[in-house]
This record gives sequence, structure tokens and C-alpha cells, in this order.
Amino acid sequence: MRDGMTTEERDRIKTLERENRELRQANEILRKASAYFAPPLAHVYMRCRAAGRNSTAHSSDDRLH
Repeated sequence: MRDGMTTEERDRIKTLERENRELRQANEILRKASAYFAPPLAHVYMRCRAAGRNSTAHSSDDRLH
């Protein structure tokens, strides 16, 4: 018996650190994508809300955007 972590514990920590790094990278990509798409969507949302509509459809025959 030696003091410290077991090989399995070290491997598990390495795996979790790698997963954490990948998730942080994915979150950063999603954050940048949402910043890219958010301004146009916010403009459409505000225009629809100002007109009293709950969607981007102009009438019941229009498709949602």
C-alpha cells in the first residue's frame, strides 16, 4: 500500500478533466454562435411583440420563421 491516489482514480480524473475541457470548448462555440445569431432574432422578436404577435408569422397563412 502506498499513499496517494490509485491508478484507477488518476485515470478517472484524467478522463473527467478531458471531458471538462471538451465541454468548455463546446460551450464557447455555442456562446459565440448565440452571439452571432441573437441580434437578428432579438430584432424580429421585438418587432413581433410590438405588433402584438406571439410569433414571426404575419398571418395565419404565413409560415413561422
